[in-house]
Amino acid sequence: MQLDFFRQLSTRLRSALPAPAPVLLVEKSAAADLQETARHFYRCPACATVLRRVRPLRGKSACLACCRQHMGGSYSNRFRFVKIAAAAD
Repeated sequence: MQLDFFRQLSTRLRSALPAPAPVLLVEKSAAADLQETARHFYRCPACATVLRRVRPLRGKSACLACCRQHMGGSYSNRFRFVKIAAAAD
């Protein structure tokens, strides 16, 4: 008997509440998110590839594509990324 009372009460409460508003989920791609938040920009002196970073580079970092193509995958200071003011798109 008591169970029926609570079942009826919950049914009445559910019908009295307005329907929830639909939630629209907008997904951003990781690249778009990085482009908005990137504060540090680097350029390879050989191939002019621009590297966007949220955090600054630590230590020596060189362009992997150029190192693989010209040095067989070994690090070379010739392809070390150079900090630039902003990315020119």
